[in-house]
Amino acid sequence: MTNLLFLCATIYAIIGGPSAGKTSIIKELQANGQVIIEESATKIIKRNLDQNIKEPWLKDGFQLEIFTAKLLLETEMLKSCKKPIFIDRGLLDNLVYLEIAGKENSSEYKEIQKKLKELNIENRYAAVFFIEPHGGKDFELEKNEIRRENTQEALLLSKKIKAAYGKYYNLITIPGGMSPGKRAALIQQKIQSLKKPA
Repeated sequence: MTNLLFLCATIYAIIGGPSAGKTSIIKELQANGQVIIEESATKIIKRNLDQNIKEPWLKDGFQLEIFTAKLLLETEMLKSCKKPIFIDRGLLDNLVYLEIAGKENSSEYKEIQKKLKELNIENRYAAVFFIEPHGGKDFELEKNEIRRENTQEALLLSKKIKAAYGKYYNLITIPGGMSPGKRAALIQQKIQSLKKPA
């Protein structure tokens, strides 16, 4: 069913480490009339915090919960079969977070792996755009109740996320040091060049 749905629409994944600028780019694309799917993790974290669960990311099943929410959103959007869809983070991110946490042997990790195989993940996205982090003082992070990574942790996640998607896709790199508007415009320009016959 998923493969049939995918034939009707195109998904472009916007990936990268925490605070690289993915969400700002997604908002720019939306302002330009594109269909977007927002990141699921922040909403799930906030919902848990509202329920007085202070560190929801430590719960067993947390990454599977995010993965399932993301997959549901993608599937629902694919059913519309209209415009291209831009997503904030792809479905491989959750495996990376579990690997960082040392949970490669968990039932949660294995369940996500199984679902990714069923989804034929290597063909799910028409293109994957890796958003490079900004350099220097433009990329110095402090932890808060939503963002739990410091600068070094965010850079490590960025590297591992890039490697995870690089196993399946020829990534299109969007450099740091640019405004969200310029990055969004570059993504749209790259898509146009992909559509041109060789």
